[in-house]
Amino acid sequence: MKLLERVFGLGKKCEDLDRFEVYRVFSNETDAFILKGMLETNGIKCFIEGDTLSSVYPSALTFSGTRLLIMKKDFLMADHLIESQRAFD
Repeated sequence: MKLLERVFGLGKKCEDLDRFEVYRVFSNETDAFILKGMLETNGIKCFIEGDTLSSVYPSALTFSGTRLLIMKKDFLMADHLIESQRAFD
């Protein structure tokens, strides 16, 4: 948690971290980082709970995957951004 406190400037309290929830689960880290970049560019704080085990043992993906977490209040905005992006693809 200390790393997350530094990343999000939360100081010694982690109260804001409780507001983060799993938004999407990916089968690979690359897709998770692409979406993370797009969301952060548009002002949505997010982070990735990676599954580094899957890079060594690909079959480990069946157990967890790579999770992208954002604040629950940002779910609708994230959905809107993703839909807007799909319109241009």
